[in-house]
Amino acid sequence: MPSRKKFSKNHTETSKASFVPPQEQEEIESARLLDGNSLPEKIWLKQQFSIGVNDVTRVLERMAPSAQGETFPQRPHSISSNCKVPSVELQVVLLASDCNPRWLTKHLPSLASSRRVPVIFVKDKKGGSLRLGELVKLKTAIAIGIKSNSIMAKKLVKYSVVHSLSLFLCVVDAFTDSAFKGNPAAVCLLEEERDEQWLQAVAAEFNISETCYLTRLSGSDSLDSPNPRFRLRWFTPVAECACLNLLAIEVELCGHATLAAAHTLFSSGLVNSNMIEFVTLSGILTAKKFPETKESDSSDNQNGEVQEGFLIELNFPTVATVDFNSVEVSSISSALNGASVIDIKKTTSDILFVVVPSGETVVEIQPQIDAIRNCPGMGIIVSGAAPSGSGFDFYSRFFCPKLGINEDPVCGSAHCSLAPYWSKKLGKCDFVAYAASPRSGVLNIHLDEQNQRVLLRGKAVTVMEGHMNMAKKPVKYYVVDAFTDSVFKGNPAAVCFLEEDQMRNQQEWLQVVAAEFNIPTTCYLTLLTDTQSHSPNPRFRLRWFTPVAEVSIFHFH
Repeated sequence: MPSRKKFSKNHTETSKASFVPPQEQEEIESARLLDGNSLPEKIWLKQQFSIGVNDVTRVLERMAPSAQGETFPQRPHSISSNCKVPSVELQVVLLASDCNPRWLTKHLPSLASSRRVPVIFVKDKKGGSLRLGELVKLKTAIAIGIKSNSIMAKKLVKYSVVHSLSLFLCVVDAFTDSAFKGNPAAVCLLEEERDEQWLQAVAAEFNISETCYLTRLSGSDSLDSPNPRFRLRWFTPVAECACLNLLAIEVELCGHATLAAAHTLFSSGLVNSNMIEFVTLSGILTAKKFPETKESDSSDNQNGEVQEGFLIELNFPTVATVDFNSVEVSSISSALNGASVIDIKKTTSDILFVVVPSGETVVEIQPQIDAIRNCPGMGIIVSGAAPSGSGFDFYSRFFCPKLGINEDPVCGSAHCSLAPYWSKKLGKCDFVAYAASPRSGVLNIHLDEQNQRVLLRGKAVTVMEGHMNMAKKPVKYYVVDAFTDSVFKGNPAAVCFLEEDQMRNQQEWLQVVAAEFNIPTTCYLTLLTDTQSHSPNPRFRLRWFTPVAEVSIFHFH
């Protein structure tokens, strides 16, 4: 996590308006006067908030624990006659996600969860503790408990959620432990369900292979599960596909976005469990967290020689295949640039499964995207046996331009068909699979033949979360829709603010970030000093990159 920044008093003062819009500030102030009966501000604040880690902890400890398996927010809850009812309960806990040291608030999410009190992690360009401090007229605040039945509290919860979403809108590279490898997915945590048009517009804005949406389930929706349960939906970037008569491409099963979603929940502390359940179009899927400890000689590891990470295991259904007898075998081979075809099958999800002579053939394929688009089915999985001594059992790639994805870098769900096929061919149930796309990825797989399940185990890394975490110094970025006054219209561009030393000699890094955004243009800004600018106006160095090259105003380099 980036180190905590120091901000001047002026910066804090001038940024206050961004927390609550002016109209709502007036309403909240009216609520303050109404609720507080013009009490002195300090007394009124204490009536509305628990302020500080110790105060929030005390109030939570006095609240009755929820029954096992219950999830928030269900109120009121029954309390036995011998249990003292606390004088106040908390509606929500706000935590500063930039808290340093982290152990100060480490216990609060689990304590709040046991009392069915939701936790919102606040993080923005000012730092969560500064922003929380504004609520209670202090310079900083690490933890705030908002008390029940307050008009102001409800409004503050609403706007805390809206303006805290930067934490829950992130991009994760799945099936890899390195940024810009594996398969990227956008993970969006929603407080409430949104309509499909909105979900599709956001997916088109991200323009990567999958955007997934998480909504926490509680009460009857959780079906009395002892594990945290979320509704999970996956969307590709395609907004309209005339050849398939589809207006929105919501997919039924996606492995890498599920791994990304689980990684986000586990790594952010939003769940206090090693098991998560997802309610999806393919039924209930589970993600299980396994610890991993490894030696590291990285210079970034300042506190010791051991780094702790974790693996995630997904439990997916197998996807059956049937023989594919078609006169179009030659056209399919041509679409794969003339690759020899040993076998062709078709999955029950309408994907062609093409077997080629070897893993080397898989790597060497130069797909003819237009020709693949004209082939039967929704896409083409290509697979071949791994070379001897490679450490892998089979290679694969997945091409699906009809879904708006020319090549899916690491397709987890494709392995729900690959595992049963290679199990019969190789006579085994445990595999190490290599996704041979240019980004590459690794999957550890176990086939449970008896229950017809595929266990996919892999790693993931968060690369974008309001800041780009893979940089040695945090990089602030925005995605802006230009030449429009409406979101999801106009022309999107990513805008990244760099320090001078981050701009120099970083051509490769700048290009790979632009490829990760995968929108028409990513631009980089560096503020020039007075000695560099020789101008009375603020002057910036500005560079533009498409996903494939740096550009000037008039031509591509």
